[in-house]
Amino acid sequence: MGRSLPGWKQNLSVYSECRVTLPCNFQFHRFPFGSHVCNGTFYFLKAAVEMMWKRKTTVDDAEYNGDSNLLDFRLVNVTSETAVTPLTDGKELTFLVISLHLQSLFDYHLLNSFGPSALMFVICYATLFIPISDFNERIMVSLTAMLVLAALFSQATDSYVKTPYFKLIDIWYAIIIALCFIIVLVNVGVNRVRLQGGYEALEGVPKERGRADWTNMVCKILILLVFVILVLVFALFAAEIV
Repeated sequence: MGRSLPGWKQNLSVYSECRVTLPCNFQFHRFPFGSHVCNGTFYFLKAAVEMMWKRKTTVDDAEYNGDSNLLDFRLVNVTSETAVTPLTDGKELTFLVISLHLQSLFDYHLLNSFGPSALMFVICYATLFIPISDFNERIMVSLTAMLVLAALFSQATDSYVKTPYFKLIDIWYAIIIALCFIIVLVNVGVNRVRLQGGYEALEGVPKERGRADWTNMVCKILILLVFVILVLVFALFAAEIV
């Protein structure tokens, strides 16, 4: 004698393993900061006919046991979403969407891009504290720092992802180089003011010296203020507040 058990009284689980390549179209305007989502869609044409598709919730957290550090990104979470779409002939199409939630890793760029470029700006900015009579030292150090920044920018563009639009790291380098160029112009302008009317006068301090010192002081405050604002804005982008 034998026994039979109807199929609707028992659950049958099928496990399938496959390897796929997903074309993730990321938007890197915030690079090297920001969060990204990569979606992969799987269609089950015969799911409504040959099996019953069960879902616990609309969006489930998938299990992932691999390494979460993926070069420039960190895998934060993997979610799955299922849905049933009715077709024109009365049938249904079941599809599964796997979403990879990624977070950009900016630690590397902090040490290799933002840190060295900020240090070169500090060196260039320090020329404003050199006595205004030492024009050669002021202009040579500021020009050298600006040239080093340009070389760092050219080297950095070869190490990160290439896009047809500007990224945050490109804007950072552009502003830092522009600030260094402004410092070079300030050094030239202060020296020009210093030489007007004869800075080497023997009696007293000429009026032009006071104007040169005042101009140099105002430029130091304004340039430092712009740099601090720039750092704060990028910190807000890194924290994804803006």
